[in-house]
Amino acid sequence: MEIEQYTVIQNRLLEHYHSLGFTNEEFMFLIHVISFQQLGNKFPSMERLGKRMGCATKEVIPLIESLMNKGGLAIQSETEAGGRQGDRYSLAPLFDKLAQYEQQSQTPKTETNGDVTDVREILTVLETEFGRQLSPMEYELVSSWIVKEGFLPDTIKAAIKEAVLNGVSNLRYIERILFNWRKNNRKTTSHEPIAKATPENKPDFPIHKVLNNDNKK
Repeated sequence: MEIEQYTVIQNRLLEHYHSLGFTNEEFMFLIHVISFQQLGNKFPSMERLGKRMGCATKEVIPLIESLMNKGGLAIQSETEAGGRQGDRYSLAPLFDKLAQYEQQSQTPKTETNGDVTDVREILTVLETEFGRQLSPMEYELVSSWIVKEGFLPDTIKAAIKEAVLNGVSNLRYIERILFNWRKNNRKTTSHEPIAKATPENKPDFPIHKVLNNDNKK
């Protein structure tokens, strides 16, 4: 008997996608991208996405371009197992946009500036340490550490370092470290300024990347 599979979508995305500027069609496209990624396909072809959407392949291109222009999607290159180069759809811009929206909607906190750049920097550190792309649920959790809980980026980095030294690559473990430090009123000893993300962290890929991917599949 085939095991039924599910796609996990964060409620905050469902609640705020209109406020973030996405149409119903664009958000449905994002849901399908998330679905493919949760099944292990990081860069589904336009043909497969079009089939899911019930539209022609040529109608998928404007959706991708619109989402990239609105800051809901990006295409990034990565080194896969064995050193092979590949591409993937990145949802980091979507969660950046959501974090920024939540920051503007909330009362400012005293313990953090809630800078969206800090969220992206922590995501980059985690993906480097874990050696993999984070899931949408993990993006959401990391964003909440900064935007909702008010943890400072250097405190989060210190917790990540402690987790890695203990051989644990798990966000919930890192979160337990953070809350334990807060409970014991521990602060990090680092007072160095935090390096801000640069444009190189957000490569702007032309749409021909998607076309080339579609031709291969």
